[in-house]
Amino acid sequence: MTMLLSLLAALTLAQAGAETAPPPGQTDLVTLGEADAPVIVHAYMSPTCPHCADFYRDALPLIEKDLIGPGKMQLIIRGLPSQPVGMSVAGMMVIECAPDSRAAADRIFNQQHEWIEQAKAGDPKPFLEETAAEAGLTAEETETCMTDQALAESLYNGGGAAADAYGFTGVPSFLVNGEPVGGDKLTTIDDWRAVVEAASDA
Repeated sequence: MTMLLSLLAALTLAQAGAETAPPPGQTDLVTLGEADAPVIVHAYMSPTCPHCADFYRDALPLIEKDLIGPGKMQLIIRGLPSQPVGMSVAGMMVIECAPDSRAAADRIFNQQHEWIEQAKAGDPKPFLEETAAEAGLTAEETETCMTDQALAESLYNGGGAAADAYGFTGVPSFLVNGEPVGGDKLTTIDDWRAVVEAASDA
């Protein structure tokens, strides 16, 4: 728990200085599909958001099959923290540091309930350590990653900057070729097909 408490302290300092700091750049956590796809979708998600886990587990496989695989769109996952913020950012950090970022994201989102239950029992760290190991990080690399306050602040502030810039009020939220689209507008694969088709024709 010491690691996450230190992270929370760092995020508190970052939030206090956010009014005077310039908007930070966004960090691409996971990229799926080709860069030359006609439609580029940025998905802003939080590792601790149940709706994000639902999207990742239920909708993403269909999107990969119908839209990403055939080259119709590229999906880039970025972080937007939600409560509990320390856990949310810690999950993003593991995904960002891992050599296999997709494997880290798969475990965090697909087994989110297990992670939350561990946290309720008192210690969310073992799940992240196991995730990091499965995604290619050594124990030493994981500790270095999870104590990197500059990375924590960058991910935290980057998510906040995106929410401010695009008017996001929750997660998941999306940019479709640079235009914000709320997650409530993209709840079925038919919604996704329609939005991608419209963006392709624009």
